[in-house]
Amino acid sequence: MARFDELLRGLGLRTRLENPYAFQTKGEMAKACADLAFLRKEARNTMSCSSPASRRYDPDPSQRDPKHCGRCVPCLIRRAAILEAWGADDTPYRIADPRARVLDTKKVEGQHVRSFQLMLSRLAQKPDRARFDIHRPGPLVDHPDRLKNYEAVYVAGLQEVGRLLQGVRARPQ
Repeated sequence: MARFDELLRGLGLRTRLENPYAFQTKGEMAKACADLAFLRKEARNTMSCSSPASRRYDPDPSQRDPKHCGRCVPCLIRRAAILEAWGADDTPYRIADPRARVLDTKKVEGQHVRSFQLMLSRLAQKPDRARFDIHRPGPLVDHPDRLKNYEAVYVAGLQEVGRLLQGVRARPQ
């Protein structure tokens, strides 16, 4: 957003972008939604999945329609947010219940789940690592005075996903 703000200024526009949700998790945003009834009703009609068409060549034609996989990073964050906001998720996922069986980490079904589990474990062992982890995706040079806020939302977001993953088993099979 900072680069887009610079572009707007470079174009001579006095418009400024502000993100009032910058330091809220997806679950916190959903919980605070002004029209929660609408969000609850329509959430199942939205798409978060990174690969909703992954089964487009499935031998079973009934499985070919785009659908949330339920195991990629965006799906896990979505599921965690919905759980956080209102407790139940009626979105149809390819992996409907991640607790129903052990997810194989040698296959895509368990890789992102296991990555979150490892990240949560490492954070629990060394909570101070969050202040370094927030820089992994890239530098946070635009708002050096907000690093504590970035760290807090990072930890809160991971904890949100952690609550979703309680009781989920993922390992190589």
